[in-house]
Amino acid sequence: MKQPSKPFSNLRLLGLVPFALILTACSAENEPAEADDAGMFPDNAAPVAHPTSQEGRRMAAEGDADYQYMLGLVYDGGLFEITEDYAEAARWYRLAADQGITDAQRRLGGMFALGEGVTQDYAESVKWYRLAADQGDAASQYSLGLRYMNGQGVPQNDLEAVKWFRLAANQGYAQGQAFLASMYSGGRGVPQDDIEALKWTKLAAEQGHVNSQVIVGGSYVNSQDFVAAYAWLDIAVASEDESAALFVTALETRSDLEGLMTPAQIAEAQQLSTEIFERIQQGN
Repeated sequence: MKQPSKPFSNLRLLGLVPFALILTACSAENEPAEADDAGMFPDNAAPVAHPTSQEGRRMAAEGDADYQYMLGLVYDGGLFEITEDYAEAARWYRLAADQGITDAQRRLGGMFALGEGVTQDYAESVKWYRLAADQGDAASQYSLGLRYMNGQGVPQNDLEAVKWFRLAANQGYAQGQAFLASMYSGGRGVPQDDIEALKWTKLAAEQGHVNSQVIVGGSYVNSQDFVAAYAWLDIAVASEDESAALFVTALETRSDLEGLMTPAQIAEAQQLSTEIFERIQQGN
């Protein structure tokens, strides 16, 4: 049977794309998406006033950490017709972070990492990520892993990077799972292990991590299961996430597979794609 002409043919399992590209694919996912209007209140908060109201601002000014964090979100995302202001967001995040609000510590760590509203300072970013990570925040554990992997604000250390990626991955954090997979794939901080890499890649893919879905699809190409390969690539393409580093790879490879499959196989793959997508939606 003719093999796909690109990009997965003659490539080792999970060596489907260069290791550096897998890292690049994940590294843009440093921070969670900006907050929107819904669900912005902390779980432990019982808001009696809107954060932008006079009462809400009074409570924040008087030291209410939850309102300080919520005001940070407002300025960070330009919510409720408030002009986006990263410096003001960082100010409120810091006040809340100093009181131990985990989400504020993580957001402040991200602002120092990106230089948003503050002077970029990786050491300061590490400080705040570590405080949140030590409280069990999976996103901060992942971000702290990135700092160790890249040597930003701390000495480069793959063993530490794996430690923090694993902590995040064990909590079900998709980016942590994807990065842990890439460390196993490249043998960084752990012995090289394709089986372990594929295990963590599949877990991330099942949560909707687009780059991981492409890699899983590629692994099925290598094992000659074109129906499963098409299904996973189809899901990645359906995300329409053109910012994902492997999105174009998914698009091109799915097209290649269409030339190798019968109409019945394509129909089967599309049905499987629907089933996997529904499972992902239920899980999220």
